[in-house]
Amino acid sequence: MSILDSTFNCSNCSKTLWLKYYKLPSGKIICPKCYDFYKNTVEIDKQMNRKKEIQNQ
Repeated sequence: MSILDSTFNCSNCSKTLWLKYYKLPSGKIICPKCYDFYKNTVEIDKQMNRKKEIQNQ
């Protein structure tokens, strides 16, 4: 396997990924920067859902 065979492109920003990448549950391969954004978005969604559950009780 050559180096070019082991590279990926980020599904969000199209950045070429060589060694470090993350695979989302949906199967998308993304770069560390996009993964940080994804994790922050997921955490915000969780907090919003908790707030809505508390308000509904």
